[in-house]
Amino acid sequence: MAGVRIEVCSSQEISRRLGEFDLDVGLTYLDFEGHDEGLHRRPLYTEKFMLLTPDDNELADRDVVSWAEAAANPLCALGRQMQNRRILEFMTANEGAAFRPVIETATVDALYSHVATRRWSSIIAHPWLYAFGIPPGMRVVNLVPQARNSTVGLVWSSQRHESVLATALFDAIRDVDVAGQLDSVLDAALSGVNHAAPQ
Repeated sequence: MAGVRIEVCSSQEISRRLGEFDLDVGLTYLDFEGHDEGLHRRPLYTEKFMLLTPDDNELADRDVVSWAEAAANPLCALGRQMQNRRILEFMTANEGAAFRPVIETATVDALYSHVATRRWSSIIAHPWLYAFGIPPGMRVVNLVPQARNSTVGLVWSSQRHESVLATALFDAIRDVDVAGQLDSVLDAALSGVNHAAPQ
């Protein structure tokens, strides 16, 4: 579609740019960190967090692992400017452990490039399985407890009328069960069925 531009931004930058009318709509966490009250919110799904680890890791055959156990592995993670990273730090600290990744990346696809070497593990959000699948020789293991404040959805400014692009997006996803589709990919991954990322 002409005029559509997709960018990766931190949650704070999304809020700022929506307020400045530099973005039509953002996809971000809705309730872990406060957003400007001048934003409308539309929830889409709640993230579930998994340990993505080489299949020869001692944790790979477990049904569940704790955040402290996951954090003890050599990890690859997003940088601290990303809210996903701050959620991981918060959950790990709640178990009295420190979150100290060996490698930090700016994007999820770069993170997956590192993890695919099977030298590192990562704590991932389950929508990443839909987008990137499970690299060969890796497994996903459920983390407990799950973060309670990790709802993801669309945000847009209440100070302006919906743009043509935002309206088209809302129309396109109106009848899509986003949460259900992501959960089905997660269930398959936990059952040992590798999901091939969409082409």
